[in-house]
Amino acid sequence: MNRALMLVTCLAIFSWPSDVMAPSPPNLYPVASTFKLDFEKLVVARQVEKHLRKHGFSDELIAGALVNAYAESKLDASAVGKAGERGIFQLNPKGLGHGMTAGEMQDITLSVNRVARAVLKNDRVMELERKGGTVAQYTLMFCQEIERPRHKERKARERVKLIEKIMID
Repeated sequence: MNRALMLVTCLAIFSWPSDVMAPSPPNLYPVASTFKLDFEKLVVARQVEKHLRKHGFSDELIAGALVNAYAESKLDASAVGKAGERGIFQLNPKGLGHGMTAGEMQDITLSVNRVARAVLKNDRVMELERKGGTVAQYTLMFCQEIERPRHKERKARERVKLIEKIMID
């Protein structure tokens, strides 16, 4: 292509009216986008959202799960707890991580799917999902019913307070 034709083509592209341009692509990760995270944590949050969305969960439940994962591990898949808990949800080998290897508990896809199955089996969480709840309600319930940390009532209240710190208004 000669230079004159290339120049005309470039000018035509850059001077094309903006209302004729293609719309920007939709945000594939609307929930993860509501969190104040650095790039690495945002990548993990998007993976969590992608896998939980495949299970058909609401945005509010996904956000509640992400708040809990952040509280457990700061969304660090390589995190290891004192009792052998591992991964972003700090799966316990004697609890939700039963039968999983250390590497499996730290694998984002495997751990999110393990958590999703636990959510689907939990009548209280699924009842809230049918009725529709707030991020705070899901954060509380996720902590109490799925994560079940020591001192779960206190931890659940702390996690609700965490929402204000890590989520965009």
